[in-house]
Parts: sequence; structure tokens; C-alpha cells
Amino acid sequence: MISPNTATGTVTFSIDETPQAPVTISGGTATLATSTLSVGSHSITAAYSGDTNDLSSTSTITDCKTNFLLLIYSQGPHRRQLHTL
Repeated sequence: MISPNTATGTVTFSIDETPQAPVTISGGTATLATSTLSVGSHSITAAYSGDTNDLSSTSTITDCKTNFLLLIYSQGPHRRQLHTL
């Protein structure tokens, strides 16, 4: 959430110091969707561009971890197994 929620402009997220494409603020929120994060810890920074009423600012998410769980259910003639990766 962006405060005040009347702020306009963009937020540029950086993941592990790699800037992503700027995201336009809508309704006080800027959302970045990605499917490229690997499992583990990541450094994520959000940089707000500012507008005529609000100063630019940068915030860092200090504890971001991604998890991955894949369940594979296999059934053979004499076995049933559940695999977790």
C-alpha cells in the first residue's frame, strides 16, 4: 500500500538489485507479478517516483523468502507414492 492513497506515478521494484519494469500506481497500490524468482532469500526494493504532491522514496523488504512445493502423485500396479520436491 502506498500512503497517501492519492499518490500517482510509478514504482520500480528491484529484485536482487535488478530493476524491473516500472509499475503504475492504481488505487494506492503498485503490484509486481513475477514467475522468475528462484527458491530462497531475495532482496526486494520498491522505489516510488514521486509526483507533484508527494516526494520520491525508496523502501526495502528486509525478509523475503520464496518457497516451492511440488507434489507428484504416481500410481502403479502395486504402489502409490506421493513425492515432495
